[in-house]
Amino acid sequence: MIEMILVWAIVPILLTLLCYGFGLVFALLMRKSMNFTFTVIIGFLLMAVLGSLTTISTATAPYTAVAFGLISAAGLLVGAIWFRSYFRIDFLPIIAGFITYLTFALPTLAYGRPSWQGWIKLDDNSTFLAVTDRLMNVGRSVPIPVASTYDRVIQTMFASDAGGHFSYPVGTFIPFGVISKLTGVEKAWFYQPYLSFGAALVAMMFVVILSSRVPNRYLVVAFASISSLASTIYSYVMWGGIKEIFLIVPITFFALTFFSTLQNGNAREFRAYAIISFFGIVVIGGNAGIGYAAPVMFIAVLLALWKKNRQYFYFLAGISGLSAVALIAMLKSGNKMLINLFIPLAGDVGNLWKSLNMGQIAGIWPSQDFRLDPILKPLTFTLIGISLFFVMAGVYFSVVKSMWLMPSLIVGCVAVVLTSYFWGGIWLTGKAIAIASPIFLLAASVGIYDLWLELGKDSHRRLAPYKPRVVVILLAVMVGAGVIVSDAYTYRNVSLAPYEQGSELKNIGKMFAGQGPTLIPEYSVYGARYFLRNIAAEAVSELRVHVIPTRDGNQIPRGAAADIDSFDPATIDYFNLLVIRKAPNASRPPLNYSLAWSGKLFDVWKRIPGVSVRKTLPLGTAQNPGAIPSCRAVADFLADRTNNEKVYTATRNPVHVINLANGELPANWVALAANPGSVHYSQPGSFNRNFNIGQTGTYNMWIAGSYPGRLRVLVDGVEVFSGHSIFEGNLNLTNPLGDTSLSAGAHVLTVLYDSPRLMPGADLASEFGPIYFSSQTAGDVKVQQVSISRIPELCTQNLDWIAIAN
Repeated sequence: MIEMILVWAIVPILLTLLCYGFGLVFALLMRKSMNFTFTVIIGFLLMAVLGSLTTISTATAPYTAVAFGLISAAGLLVGAIWFRSYFRIDFLPIIAGFITYLTFALPTLAYGRPSWQGWIKLDDNSTFLAVTDRLMNVGRSVPIPVASTYDRVIQTMFASDAGGHFSYPVGTFIPFGVISKLTGVEKAWFYQPYLSFGAALVAMMFVVILSSRVPNRYLVVAFASISSLASTIYSYVMWGGIKEIFLIVPITFFALTFFSTLQNGNAREFRAYAIISFFGIVVIGGNAGIGYAAPVMFIAVLLALWKKNRQYFYFLAGISGLSAVALIAMLKSGNKMLINLFIPLAGDVGNLWKSLNMGQIAGIWPSQDFRLDPILKPLTFTLIGISLFFVMAGVYFSVVKSMWLMPSLIVGCVAVVLTSYFWGGIWLTGKAIAIASPIFLLAASVGIYDLWLELGKDSHRRLAPYKPRVVVILLAVMVGAGVIVSDAYTYRNVSLAPYEQGSELKNIGKMFAGQGPTLIPEYSVYGARYFLRNIAAEAVSELRVHVIPTRDGNQIPRGAAADIDSFDPATIDYFNLLVIRKAPNASRPPLNYSLAWSGKLFDVWKRIPGVSVRKTLPLGTAQNPGAIPSCRAVADFLADRTNNEKVYTATRNPVHVINLANGELPANWVALAANPGSVHYSQPGSFNRNFNIGQTGTYNMWIAGSYPGRLRVLVDGVEVFSGHSIFEGNLNLTNPLGDTSLSAGAHVLTVLYDSPRLMPGADLASEFGPIYFSSQTAGDVKVQQVSISRIPELCTQNLDWIAIAN
C-alpha cells in the first residue's frame, strides 16, 4: 500500500510541482504570469526540449535530473518570496485533470499493487524503461561492445542507421527520467502513473481550449474529461503506449498559442509558447510530428494574409496548392528521400494484426480488443456517425465565428492520418488515429454546444415542436456513453504486469550486479531489457546478441520458453548466471552450476569455475522433469566414458500432474489439444478432478498459464488457494499457488473460476492448466557422484539427468 501511495499520489504531485517550478522560471524570465495549466505544460515541454539536448553528451546527462530539480526549486522559491502574484491556481483544469488521471489509473488501482498495462501485449515499454535509464545516467551513448539484450536495445534505439546517428525522439522520457531519478522511485512502477499524468495534461489543455467556447463550468469539465477518454487513445495507454498521449499536449498547445500569436500581434509570450510547443512536438513525436503543426501554421498564415493583403493570400494559396500536388505526386512515385524525410516508414504491422478502422478516429469502439471488430456493429457505427456529425458541426460553427483553432486541429489530424494510411503503413496509421481521437471528440464537444445554442435561436422556432435541443442533448449523452462503454470494455480486457515477477527480477538485478553474463530461458523482455540490465542478461527468445541453439540445432521461437535441459551444457557455459523460473517441471541446471539464490518465483544459478561437463543425458518430459531411463539408454550414454571421467546424477521426486482437460468441463470451456492438460475459459464455471498421491507429505501447488479472473482451488472440499490477476500468456510457464499437506491415497481437486464485474482484465481470454503437486523444485535437487558399482542401478531411479564430467 505504501508503494502504491508513493507512485500514484506522492510522486505525481512532485512531478506536477517540478513542471510548475520549471514553468515558473520561464514566466519570471518573461516577466509575464501564466495560468496554472500553461505553467505546468511549459515546464513539462521545456524539460523535454532541454533534456533532449543535455542527454546527448555523456558529460552532461548524469547531471540533468539534479540541474532540472534545482531550476524548478529556484522557480518555486523565488516565486514564493518575491513574486507571489505569479502563483495562480485554476480549479477547472485541475478537476478535469484529476478525473482523467483517476480514470486512466483505475485498472492498476483496482489491481492493488504497482504494475503497468500492456503486459504480454506490447513490449515497447520495456524498451522505454531501458532507454530512460540510459539517458539519465550516460546519455545517448551506445555500449561497446554490445554484449546483452539491454545493449542491443540501446544500440537499436540510439544507433539505428548505418551512420550510427540517433533517430528516436526521447522528449517524452526526460521528465519521466528526471522525477524518477530525483525521487529514487522504481521507473517500472511509476510508468503507468506517468502515462495517466500525460492524460491529465491533455484534459487540462482541453479545459483551456473549451473555456473560450463553453461558459458553463460543469460542461467544460465534462467535455474535457470525456474527450480525453477517447477509446482509441485509452486503449493505446492501456497497452503501455507513451508517445501518443503525450504528443497531444504540444500539438494542441501549439495550435492555441500560434493562433493567439497572430491575433495578439507582438505578444512575445505567445510567440515563446508557440516556439517551445513546436520543439516539444519535434522532441516527442520526431519529424513526423511536424505534420500536425504544418496545417495549423498554414491556415493561420493564410488567415493573416486574408486580413492584410488579399494579393499575397491568393499567391500563397496558389503556390501552396501546386506544391501540395507536386509533393503528393512525388510521394506516389516512391521518392525515397521525400518519404524518409516526411514519413518514418514502418513496413510491418507491429502488434496490430490489421489496419485500424477509420471510424475509430471518433473515439468510440466497444470491443474486447481495439484491434478487433466492435460489438453491436450497427449501434457502434451509428454512434460514430453521430459523433462525426457533431465534429462537422464544431468545425462549421468555428469557421462561422472565425475561431480557427478547432478546424486547423482537425485538418492537421486528418492530414497526418491520410498521409500515414497511404505511405506510412498500418502501425503509424494506428498511432495517428489514436492521437486524433480525443481531438475529434473535443471538436464534437464544441459542435454539441454550438448546435444546442443555434437551435435555441428564434430563427429556428419552427422546430420547437420537435424539441431539437432535447434531441441534441440525448445524442450527446449517447456519444458520451459510447466512449465510457468502450473504455469499460478495455478495462475488462487490460493486461497487467504481475508485480511479484517484476519485483523479484529487480532484486536479482541489484543483488548480482556485475556478475553476468546471464541467460534467461524464457521470453522475459522486462527482465532482459531492463530489470537485469546490470547483469548482462539475454533471454533465449528475445532480442539478443549470442546465438543460443537447442540440442537439435534450432533456436527458441520468439515469445516461447524452454527448459534448461533443452540446451547442451557447452552452449550455455558462456553465461556465468542463469535466472530460471522456479517450477515443478523445471530441470536442474547442468552440474557446473550451483544454486546461488532462491526466491518465490525465480532461482539464480552460478557457474562453478573449473568444473567441466562433457555431456549430459537429459531425461523427463515437458510436464515431469524426471524419468526412469532404460538400461540400454544408460549403457549407450556411458559407452565412451574414460576411466578419468566421473558420472553424476540428479535424482527427482515424482511430480503429480492434474490434467484439467481430462473430464467433464463447464459449458463453453474447451480442452486444448496443443497443450495437454490445459483448458480455455470463456465463462464462469467449476469442475472436479480425481487424483492420487503416492506418499504423505507437504506439496507445493503450481498452475500453468493465466488466470486474470478469480481462481479458487479446493482439495477434498477445503480451499487451499484463492487469488486473481496472473497474466502469463504462456502455457509452458507456471506460477505457485501455495502448499498443502496431503496424505497418500485418493483426493478430489475442485477448480472454480469467475470474472467479477469490477476486476480489471477479467474478460481476457485465459488458458490454464495443468495443476502440479510437487514436493521438490530444481533448487532442492541434490547432485550425486555415482560409483562404478552403482551404475547398474541408474535404470531403476527417477532421474533429472545423467552427466559425465572430469
